[in-house]
Amino acid sequence: MNGNWCAFATKLDVRSGAATFSAALCTRDMTFAFAAASGLDEETWMAGSTDGPNLPVTPDAAQPRFAGSLNPGGAGDVMLMRWISP
Repeated sequence: MNGNWCAFATKLDVRSGAATFSAALCTRDMTFAFAAASGLDEETWMAGSTDGPNLPVTPDAAQPRFAGSLNPGGAGDVMLMRWISP
């Protein structure tokens, strides 16, 4: 993880407090997570933004390529991701 900023999600066991799942997303640029929520079927949804043009996407992504600004202080792209815990 060599990004300037990373977004991460960690799921904790209700009884023990132990981490049961953790994932991080880092780009070479700034990536932020603003909100996270548990979904159905052990999934975690995360909303945030990135100005990293190399953010990985799935083939069926609504926006398959970065469309934000690469200029410092420019607007990045919004992201909505779903992580499915193993």
